[in-house]
Amino acid sequence: MILKRRSALLLLFLLTFLALCFSCAKDGQAVAVSAPSQLRRCIALTFDDGPSPQTTATLLDGLKERGAHATFFLIGEQIAGNEDLVRRMKDEGHQVGGHSYTHI
Repeated sequence: MILKRRSALLLLFLLTFLALCFSCAKDGQAVAVSAPSQLRRCIALTFDDGPSPQTTATLLDGLKERGAHATFFLIGEQIAGNEDLVRRMKDEGHQVGGHSYTHI
């Protein structure tokens, strides 16, 4: 009985999740999503473990060319020396979050 209840709850959760995934987008434009039920067909782009001087600038260039925005989860100790990249993320409309200080 408990197994059937857990299976039913898991199925309900998965169906709700899938419904939200396919209910987001706005005229093919990239938009920030904080309430997926208001939009249709959307994808949330997230990037972890940066900033990286080798790849972050290239990634930001590609996002800018496409008019897309993303959320960057940064490692605190990697920010030192890459402040210009973090400032660029903010200035270009991306969201920035913390992903620990040392990632250990």
